[in-house]
Amino acid sequence: MKTKHVLLVLLFCIGFGVLLASTFFSKGDPVVPSEATEDTMKDLEESEFFKYIEGASYILGEENSGGSYNITLNVLVNSSFDNLERWDIIGMTSHFYEDYLQGDYVNCGNRDCFIREFVLTSPENEYKLVDEEEYTEFRSLLINGEDKYTFEEFKERNGKIADQEAARAAASEPTINGTRYSTIHTYMKVAYEELTNYGESYDPEYHDPLVAKLAADEFGITKAEAGRIYEKIEMEALK
Repeated sequence: MKTKHVLLVLLFCIGFGVLLASTFFSKGDPVVPSEATEDTMKDLEESEFFKYIEGASYILGEENSGGSYNITLNVLVNSSFDNLERWDIIGMTSHFYEDYLQGDYVNCGNRDCFIREFVLTSPENEYKLVDEEEYTEFRSLLINGEDKYTFEEFKERNGKIADQEAARAAASEPTINGTRYSTIHTYMKVAYEELTNYGESYDPEYHDPLVAKLAADEFGITKAEAGRIYEKIEMEALK
């Protein structure tokens, strides 16, 4: 009888110990801040779309295998945000997410939380940045869960625009003796750098006529024309 009593007491102590240990070591549910933290708001102040922001908060997501949680940063923007070009929106949101938010840590009480999604909500629309892979090329913007704009398409579009602008600039650029002014300027710039050790030994009375003569001989123009072209482009760069 005494043995049975001792056994019951022992089992009770073991059970109570297990319960106490589980209570002590349990982390409990995450406590998500009701508003964006000061660090997150400082990041948002650096964004290109900060002037449209009216507030920001977190939305709790799924629990990871290690016990941490994914959260969504939900940013409220005003209706003026909807007037931006869709391609501009994916560019600025993707760059901001990559530079400031991706994997950002947020303290959720006794749990760790990490920003994994980024949503901007206006009175009329929802803009959700989807990071399908770790690589920027797979990032896309979903508008109201339907219209999809990918970052890869954004880069291709910007590349074509840059090429078109460069072609227009080249077509309108003045030339002399069949050579563009920028080509002559670049040639002279390199000559100055090489002859003066990047300006350290620059002597205008010696180097200016020397570089002008080199350009004149190279492009079949006069020294005065070479000097005038170089000075013109240098002055335009200062504007």
